[in-house]
Amino acid sequence: MKIHALLKLKSKIALYFLTVCGPDSLYVTLPLSQGQLAERFGVTRPSLARVIAELKQEGVLELENRDLQIIDRYKLQQIANE
Repeated sequence: MKIHALLKLKSKIALYFLTVCGPDSLYVTLPLSQGQLAERFGVTRPSLARVIAELKQEGVLELENRDLQIIDRYKLQQIANE
């Protein structure tokens, strides 16, 4: 059950990042902090950070503070649709 919840969170985060960046941009400064994002998704901040770390490790994105760069939009879209 916990793995399923993390996969669902990963999809939600991917969709959020795609939405915030829009269809034509690969860079954006996020309007919310990780703490605020965790609250919005109803999870703890460490859970959110773990999923973001996975996305970074998979080479999908880079995130430094609130500066987001999408590296692989296609893969991020696949994750959002899981």
